[in-house]
Amino acid sequence: MRIPEHIPNAKIRITSTSFDSSEELHEKYPEFKDIKRQLDNFKQIRLLHQVNAWQLQDNFPGITFDLILWNHPHLGVEDFRLHRFLMAHFFHSSARHLCDSGHVSVTLVEGQEERWDLVAQAKRPGIGLHSLKRRPFVDNIFPGYICKRNKNSQSFKNTKTKLHVQGQMNSYVYFFQKEEPEQNMNVGDVVVNTTETSDLQGSSTPKVEKVEPSAQYECRSCARKFLTMRGLQTHTRQVHELKKYGTDWTPDRDEKLECKYCHRTYRDQQALWQHTVSKHGTYEISGPSAGPLEEELERLRKLDINPEFIPCDICGQAVPKVWHENQHLEMLKPLCGMKASCMVCEKVFIEHRAMMQHLNFCALKNSNQ
Repeated sequence: MRIPEHIPNAKIRITSTSFDSSEELHEKYPEFKDIKRQLDNFKQIRLLHQVNAWQLQDNFPGITFDLILWNHPHLGVEDFRLHRFLMAHFFHSSARHLCDSGHVSVTLVEGQEERWDLVAQAKRPGIGLHSLKRRPFVDNIFPGYICKRNKNSQSFKNTKTKLHVQGQMNSYVYFFQKEEPEQNMNVGDVVVNTTETSDLQGSSTPKVEKVEPSAQYECRSCARKFLTMRGLQTHTRQVHELKKYGTDWTPDRDEKLECKYCHRTYRDQQALWQHTVSKHGTYEISGPSAGPLEEELERLRKLDINPEFIPCDICGQAVPKVWHENQHLEMLKPLCGMKASCMVCEKVFIEHRAMMQHLNFCALKNSNQ
């Protein structure tokens, strides 16, 4: 459990929570079965499910904690404003469940603390948490720890994502407490024994280390290079074994085939066919549905009503005055737990877009049988 040696285990009580239900965790994360079995061996640990981090009062009425920690919070959408509101509500809830000397800690990928304006959310009126230190979160000192997506068991710190953001995606733990921090206060030893620290306030964020693509896996047939072994294996199978791109395929060809619907160009017939079926098939593929705020505004526009807005007392978000508080808070729940099934083969998906994309291929396959 990585409990410091100077603290007797008998005095430690850990409550581990999830937003998902136990059934959803087993379905999305197959490894959870073994993790739960290991955790059940510790009497100091209890697992609770369907716990909302910004509604702690629903599960812990009258209970206070020495430390409230949230590792890598995310709503499943890249919206820095929503995450600012999320952090404000989390801090507001956590501050009311801290003992007098307690701390709130949040682990974020470097850069998120600036985009989400983390310190400002903690210091909002009515919350009053003060920032202390930040320390690197070194996940490899916790055996088996992997940063998972909230929709499936894939890691969000994979090679593709690192190349996309052009950084190593280093994580840091940010500490907050109720009282003004004393100078030279040390709070990091409970997380990781490391010499790298920095003040959260008044410090500049280190520059993100660029990831230089290093194509180290070379195809023996055509000498094309790939970043990962999986990419090489997929290429070998599809290009040289199944010959999906024809017998005259070469890595330096410059063929451009245009989609007649959206005019995007592709280098071969196979890629063009997959795009056409996926994006322009029988079933229309749409992105995530509009959020509750956008839906309400659209409804009011159709009624020729100019809505009056009021700020949320906790996070400051402007919400329609006609809304109930719960409607505003629904926007701060992660996009997970959806169960959509293919009408052809009944395969279950947790994302509507993925299900519709699958449905186009599944329907085409079924029609050819």
